[in-house]
Amino acid sequence: MKAREKTLALALGGLAGVFLLGFGLRALITAPLRESDKRITALREKLEKNKAERLAYFEAEDRLKAFALRTFSDSVDQASARSGEVLTRQIIKSGLEESEFTRLPVGPRKLRGASEIGWSVQGDGPLADVLDLLFLLQESPHQHRIDTLSLSASEHPGIVKVRFRYLTLVCDPAAEVERKDLVAKYTLESSERQFYNGVVLRDILRPYLKRPPPPPPPGTGPVPGSSPGRPGAPPGPETFRVVSLSEWMG
Repeated sequence: MKAREKTLALALGGLAGVFLLGFGLRALITAPLRESDKRITALREKLEKNKAERLAYFEAEDRLKAFALRTFSDSVDQASARSGEVLTRQIIKSGLEESEFTRLPVGPRKLRGASEIGWSVQGDGPLADVLDLLFLLQESPHQHRIDTLSLSASEHPGIVKVRFRYLTLVCDPAAEVERKDLVAKYTLESSERQFYNGVVLRDILRPYLKRPPPPPPPGTGPVPGSSPGRPGAPPGPETFRVVSLSEWMG
C-alpha cells in the first residue's frame, strides 16, 4: 500500500471514529434528556389529573353542603323530631284537625351515604284541605319525598281519606354547615295552588251516584195503565170503575 493510500485510509478511519464518537456522546447526553422529558410529561399529566380530581372534590363538597343545608339535622333522632314538627304545623296550617291524623315513624333505612327516615301519615278531612296539605308538603324547601300516596272517599260526604309516607334523608357522614330557617317558594295563596282547584270543583273522589230520571214535561198526564201516585205501577183499585150488569160488555 502506498503512503498516499495509507494516509487516506487513516483519514477515513479517523473521520469514522469521530462520527462514532459524536454519535456515542450524543446518545449518552440525549438519552437522559429523553428520560427526563418522559418523567416531566408523566408528572404534568399526573398534576393535571390531581388538579381535575381536586376541582371535582370541591364541586362535590359544595353540592353536598348545599344538600345538607336543606336537611333537617345531622342526627337521625333530631331529624325525625324536626320533620315531625314540620308535618304537624302543615296539618294545622291546612285547616285540618290534628287529632284526625296518625303519624308513625318510619326507618331509619341505611342507604349509601345517608339514612332514610320519615313518617307514615293517615287521616281524613275535606278534600280542599287535604290538597292544601299535600301542596304545602310537596313545596317544602326541606329535602323530602312523598311516597305511596293514596286518596279515597270516606263514609261522610265531602270528606276524603288520605294516606302517604313523608320521607327525608340524613347525610352520613354529615357535612359541616350552619343551617338557617328555610322559606317555601310557594304558599297557599300562590297561583300554583289554584291549579288543583279543578279536583275540588269536579269532586272526582265522590262515589258514583246514578242520575235520577228527568221529570215529565209539564202538561202531560200519567201513563195509561199506571196509578197517579206510582208511575209505571200495575193497575190498582183506584183505576177500576163500578158498572151495572146491563152495561157490562155493551
